[in-house]
Amino acid sequence: MPDFTIEPYRWPKAVGHEGWDDWVHFAEVRNAGLAVGGEHLQDCSPEFLLGDWNDAGEARQLALVARRDGEIVAIANSGQDPATEDLAFSYIRVLVHPNHRGLGIGAALLDALEALCLAEGRTTVVAEFEVADEPGPTIAAASGAGAVPAGAPGVRLALSRGYALEQVDRTSRIALPVSAALLAEAVATAAAKAGADYRLVFWQADAPAQWHEDLARMYTLMTQDAPTGGVAMPEMPWSVDRLVDELAHRVGQGMDWSVAGAVHEPSGRLVGLTELAGLPADSGGTGYASQYWTYVDRAHRGHALGMLMKAANLLRFQVEHPGYHFVTTQNAEENRHMLDINEALGFEPFLAQAVFQKRL
Repeated sequence: MPDFTIEPYRWPKAVGHEGWDDWVHFAEVRNAGLAVGGEHLQDCSPEFLLGDWNDAGEARQLALVARRDGEIVAIANSGQDPATEDLAFSYIRVLVHPNHRGLGIGAALLDALEALCLAEGRTTVVAEFEVADEPGPTIAAASGAGAVPAGAPGVRLALSRGYALEQVDRTSRIALPVSAALLAEAVATAAAKAGADYRLVFWQADAPAQWHEDLARMYTLMTQDAPTGGVAMPEMPWSVDRLVDELAHRVGQGMDWSVAGAVHEPSGRLVGLTELAGLPADSGGTGYASQYWTYVDRAHRGHALGMLMKAANLLRFQVEHPGYHFVTTQNAEENRHMLDINEALGFEPFLAQAVFQKRL
């Protein structure tokens, strides 16, 4: 008989409310389960994590936990984009604390989560697992770009349950501070190619209202244009109202944000953006900042705007937020254009993310 139980989980409504102590264990398992190769890139405090889960703009969550002797040792959740009309699509995650792996908990938890997804009509599920390089056989992505170790814990779990590896995302990092001279040269070279028709604008967590319409348009396009391999990605529309809610959430989070945008002077439109953000130490941050979306409108590509924005924003971030040691970024292995930009700036491959999909 297994010495663990699986049960639905409901997180507390606020810090210190009923279930708070349990939530602290939940956050600990989450942080430990996401650690890869001894690196805790995605650690955050229970308070910060709860703000995300309780935010009205966050994905619709279903959650399960596995317990041993009453204590949470593994967690699982299924989330949906709040604006999508495709309610059959869902992201899922299963995380087992390293001290409790090898006992069948992950497989049992994934089976239970799939049953819960089916009951909710979520019939296409996508699971992502961070993996470190290790010796031994590898499995190639259906996209034709990238491979991951077949023996990595998350990979073994997904394959054992009939998931297909659709895509591999490369996680790269760069040590801070980057040479200011190198970044300034990259900005100057890119600006010369962009020409006088484009200029940079910057903001932190909250964007000026004059750019809200353009930002909502670009966020919608990003979900359609990003390489997704064989993942059946639904449209995830962004309205101005949704954008305003997201920006308010960012302000409330207390993260360190730096966003650069490219303005097309003849039209006065914002046609590109790139985002950098980090979690301060008092929210559980580990000195890693993350590169989030980088996007350029299709009609304005070919003018080095991606390099211009990324180099200028990286220079700005490390000056304004000197407490960070690394910036990480994640790109599909088939996204050679963005990988070229990152490599030119000095980013180096670090980890990988295996993106699996299954039709239930």
